[in-house]
This record gives sequence, structure tokens and C-alpha cells, in this order.
Amino acid sequence: MNPRIDWWNADFGEEEQRLAVQAIGDNYLNEGPRTRAFEAAMAKRLGVKHAHALPNGTMALYIALKAMGVGHGDEVIVPA
Repeated sequence: MNPRIDWWNADFGEEEQRLAVQAIGDNYLNEGPRTRAFEAAMAKRLGVKHAHALPNGTMALYIALKAMGVGHGDEVIVPA
């Protein structure tokens, strides 16, 4: 099993398309039973207690900074 996920080379087959349509039909785009199952599977695979799926990169960065204790007025240096 290859643990690497090539985000730039997505391979959406018939099964992925079917599940995406089903999720839309269930009206669960960001939350719900599928997301909870995904989070549990990721936590198990990573060997951690918890994993949280987030709707976008901005939220992921916000949560990561909060988890590190970065708050209002703190300086965060990032590349251009």
C-alpha cells in the first residue's frame, strides 16, 4: 500500500463519482456520517486519537495555528 496521496493527480473513477453523487443527495457536503467515518479511518491510519476533516486550507491553517497557541497579535512569518 502506498501511503502517499498525490493531490495533483486525482483519479476519480466510477465508484468515487457514485459516492460523491450520493453524498450530495444526502445533503452532507462537509459534515455527516461519511465525514465522521473518514475522520475515524484517517486517525486509525495515522495512529492518532483524533483527525478532523476541514472544508478548506484556510480553516486547516487557522486550526493548526490555534492548536499551537498562536493568537491575536502574534507574528506569523510565511513565504511570499
